[in-house]
Amino acid sequence: MPGTSQPSAAQTCNATHPTFLPVSIAEKNAVFDQLTVAEQLTIQAWMKEKEGIITDAYAKCADISCNTIAKMVMVKPPKAEVMAWMAGTGPMPPRKAQFWHFKVRSSTHILLVPFVMRQTCSAGPLAWQCRPSCAHTRSHPPPCAQAADRKADLLEVTLPLTAESTATVLRAEPWEHRPFLAWESIADDLQSPALSILEPVFAEILASVVISPELKAAAEGSDTVYPYVQFTGNGLSVPGSTPEMRKFLGTTMIIAGPEDGWTMGMFKAGPLTYVYYHDLDTDVFTVEDLVFCPGAGNPTFGSPQALLDAFNAGTLIMCGIDGEFCKPPAPPPTPPAGLPRV
Repeated sequence: MPGTSQPSAAQTCNATHPTFLPVSIAEKNAVFDQLTVAEQLTIQAWMKEKEGIITDAYAKCADISCNTIAKMVMVKPPKAEVMAWMAGTGPMPPRKAQFWHFKVRSSTHILLVPFVMRQTCSAGPLAWQCRPSCAHTRSHPPPCAQAADRKADLLEVTLPLTAESTATVLRAEPWEHRPFLAWESIADDLQSPALSILEPVFAEILASVVISPELKAAAEGSDTVYPYVQFTGNGLSVPGSTPEMRKFLGTTMIIAGPEDGWTMGMFKAGPLTYVYYHDLDTDVFTVEDLVFCPGAGNPTFGSPQALLDAFNAGTLIMCGIDGEFCKPPAPPPTPPAGLPRV
């Protein structure tokens, strides 16, 4: 009301000391703790002994012998069990973990189909034969095709693990519905070998690159020769993906200096995009839909060889890039404390 003074916040604040939960309650709250690193490593070692999983980071799913686990999480216990534990009327709920097991059993990677060899073709009618890395014709679907025995299982285990422990399969997903796995790098690892035939196409572009003295100094002592073309992909499915395979968008980068937190002065976008994918059934890697110098008027090429043929024939329309590379300037110095900012 007008004329009535209100107490300040300082006057109404009760100056009390902070309080902490008793140790017993803090210990009980540990029922919600996430998996420790030690627990995750124990699960990994246990699965390696039971299922022979691959634990090397860049070898987990680098070929058709993919066999690994991922996405480990702690499972929150049921509310009733937690309430009983907190009230002291029930035991501590067991710690449980869930994770995905991805596996492609290469030992059964054989298709029973009428086959057509991709490299050489023998005379005579098609015959039914068991042969790895073959492709059936669309007009003759296989009567008993056996695709690679793929599995994507969501497993649950109770901790701590022992030699007698078993995993419960909570969900078995079709391979085409498997969660995204960063380590599934079969197609990524095959990009550079498949596109290396395009080296002559990029020679003129690389010759136009101007590297600043600062960037050259940063590269001194490196075994890598700069500049070079890097073929890289994005983890994005593109139109044309099927349940049997995921197609990804590929692109190029012109690398002009050593990695330093990937600062912008060291790489720039190249003039080529493409689509790439690996077919687990046939163990065949494909690069298609190559677009060189977008907007220049080139057709979309069906393969790296088709693009190279156009270059050799002189029909490929070339383009340039912003070829000036320099090391980014250092950030401005921070003024000493106490100085006014202008």
